[in-house]
Amino acid sequence: FDGYEGLCQQALDLLNAGAISPDDIQSIKDESSDKFDYDLVFVDEGQDWPQVEADLIKSLYASEKMCVADGIDQLVRGSATDWDKGVSDVKLVSLDRCLRLKRNLSVFANEVAKAVGLNWNVKPNKDAGGGRVLLLTKPFMEYPDLQNELIEAAKSKGNAEIDFLHCVPSSNIQENKDGRYSKLIQGFVKNGHEVWDGTDPLARKDFPHRPSQLRVVQYASCRGLEGWTVILEGLDDYWSEEYGGHVPDSDADDEMPNFVDPERAAENFAWQKVLIPLTRPIDTLVISLSNVDSVCAKMLLDMASRMSDVIDVRR
Repeated sequence: FDGYEGLCQQALDLLNAGAISPDDIQSIKDESSDKFDYDLVFVDEGQDWPQVEADLIKSLYASEKMCVADGIDQLVRGSATDWDKGVSDVKLVSLDRCLRLKRNLSVFANEVAKAVGLNWNVKPNKDAGGGRVLLLTKPFMEYPDLQNELIEAAKSKGNAEIDFLHCVPSSNIQENKDGRYSKLIQGFVKNGHEVWDGTDPLARKDFPHRPSQLRVVQYASCRGLEGWTVILEGLDDYWSEEYGGHVPDSDADDEMPNFVDPERAAENFAWQKVLIPLTRPIDTLVISLSNVDSVCAKMLLDMASRMSDVIDVRR
């Protein structure tokens, strides 16, 4: 895996040079049809594939038999993948109605994007009414009754602990001689809950095996996941991490286009990253804050004052 993209490039070079022919590819498909001979190819999270990987799969399978789901701004690995490259016939189907989030959650996400100046919008699903947002001014573990309240509410709808998704920033991760761990996970274990620790790279190679396990991941790993109830621990810390990692050094200012405000660009980048976890819940979204005076916290608290019918602030 360390040399994966380089191996993809080698394979693509062999195909482009004719060292591997279409007949060679077809013979492999014929010999191992269950593994390689597909009528259709569906690509998920297409916006974030390595470009060489996208080019290679288009060389192995006819592009007219491919369907690519493109999340547009939900980038984790870097620049967006160009799936149109070398393809003459592209049909675009816009799916702008949000089928995961209940209506109020879609409205909330739209309002966040609007408030921070992002060109992002989804159509709320009118067939899935309801949805609520809880905004906590302190870490989640400082509300001892809330967790049981949320679990009981979820179970009343036929869900279980595994249907929860908890996201934590890197500041919530600590290391000692026994390894790395999340402070949130420590709190869950102390309270007698089972946990699937998705902050551990080894654990992420497997998956939760029991419905009674609570799932915890770092924000960077949450894209593509969802939960009936989603808890975003220290969301303002995550915003600050992404902002701080993207704002350029003063020495690099001359590398930015004159018309680009580096600080504004970093803020937009951070908010785009934050929109990914904001769109993970189905029914309930819980956001905890680390610092009520942070940029992210101030914006969310101001929004809560204007959307009291959707956002419940707990201090």
